[in-house]
Amino acid sequence: MADMKKIYVFMMTLMVTAIVGCSNDNLDVKTSLTGEWELRLYDKSWGETTEFNPYEVSCLFYDGGTIEMKNNSDIDLSPLVNKGKYSYQVNADHTVTINGTAFDYFIEDNTLRLYKDRAADGPMYVFSKAK
Repeated sequence: MADMKKIYVFMMTLMVTAIVGCSNDNLDVKTSLTGEWELRLYDKSWGETTEFNPYEVSCLFYDGGTIEMKNNSDIDLSPLVNKGKYSYQVNADHTVTINGTAFDYFIEDNTLRLYKDRAADGPMYVFSKAK
């Protein structure tokens, strides 16, 4: 019986060590919006997509909660903001609120995807990290 208790304590210690020892150091790098992003694709849903040339539409996320949009096209990007400086806030549930409008966001391999009403086939914006 004492041996079983030792094994149990050892296994619990090992499990706690594994959980506590996991690092999320790369989490900030993978999910950081800070920096300049170029809009590559705007999908209004229902098959309406627009592709953009480099720097035709870009946005710059500043650390202090400000986003600057530059839109050199004549495409209306609503519900995303078109031109100017606006406030933004990153939320814990993988959403970002830009000028009062919430978007789901995902970052993978220097690609940022913003979705508005994703479950209802709402618009999607695909950005590439500017070099």
